[in-house]
Order: sequence, then structure tokens, then C-alpha cells
Amino acid sequence: MTIDSTWLHAFKEEAREAFTKHAPFHPNAVFSDGQIRLMQGGHHCPKTWDDYVARQFAFPLRHFFETCDTVILAFDNYAHVPMAKCMTQQQRRRNVPCVDFSEHNCLPGMVPRGEEWTNLIANRTFKAKVIDMVILMLPSKLLRDQPARKRLIVDYQTPVSYTWNADTKRVDIVQVVLKNVLFLLII
Repeated sequence: MTIDSTWLHAFKEEAREAFTKHAPFHPNAVFSDGQIRLMQGGHHCPKTWDDYVARQFAFPLRHFFETCDTVILAFDNYAHVPMAKCMTQQQRRRNVPCVDFSEHNCLPGMVPRGEEWTNLIANRTFKAKVIDMVILMLPSKLLRDQPARKRLIVDYQTPVSYTWNADTKRVDIVQVVLKNVLFLLII
């Protein structure tokens, strides 16, 4: 799926009153598309993986916790991605050189930048390793010092809920089933 912001501008022209600076209600959860957060942009690219996780994930998700108590971060599970999406991905990658990165490779010591990042993140194995690293680092980075009622749900291979346990100073982890969640989609 290619994301084009033209539709958002059209909505704002047609129904300006539907857009507010603050949520008009208290949502149960905020949904964040992890695939989009994987992408680096601009000239402020992080150098370390710790900076990458903080900048791309922890900072924006911490902001979402100001709106609600549950943040859902979802990544594509390629076992369940529709075949139709494959055509869009192939079209998007037609000018991106194929990079040799296998399951036996480790992530580089520093975050790749620019064209190197673009080429590597197009490789599913590299992308999966980055997602695994984000999921490993994010819960404690994000939830530390949050009130106990705050919950991060990561929906990737299996949905998992993370909450900060102030007594043990650790993150509690529970496998979850997502049902009937009312959420506010933040664009």
C-alpha cells in the first residue's frame, strides 16, 4: 500500500470541523503502524540502534500515552499479508537493488544511512531482524517510569502485552488476543 496524503488534505477541506488538536474523546487505545515507523527520513538519521529505537518508536509512542492508556504497535506478519500487497511491494522495489542479507547475518554495529538503509530495509530478513530488535528494546525504554496502567501491545507474530511493574522494576509480558478494541488512528 502506498501512502499518499492527498486524501487527508481533501478531508480537511471538506470537513475542517472533524479535525481537532486534541482528541474529542478519550480513546481506549492508539494504533501505530510499525512498518511506517521503520522508515528513516530526513537528515537527522540516528547513528546507533539505541537512538533509532528512541527516535522512531519510543518518543512518538510515549506521546501517544498522553492520549490513552494502551498503545498498539503493529508490524506486518508476512504469513498473513494479502497476496495483492505483493504487487505493490514489487512495484515499490523495482529500482531498489537486491541486497544479500540472510538469517545468519547480524545487524550492522551502526544504523545504515541513506541509500544503504533503503536497500537493506527492502530485504525482508533484514527488516525482520530490525523488528525483533525494536521489540526487544522498546518495552523497557518506553514503559520505564510510566504509571502501571499504561500498556504497550505489540502485534507482530503473536500479539503481546507489556506493562511496567514498578515493584519489580521490570516489564511484565502477557500474550493477548485483540478483540473489540476501540482505538484512535493517529496519522
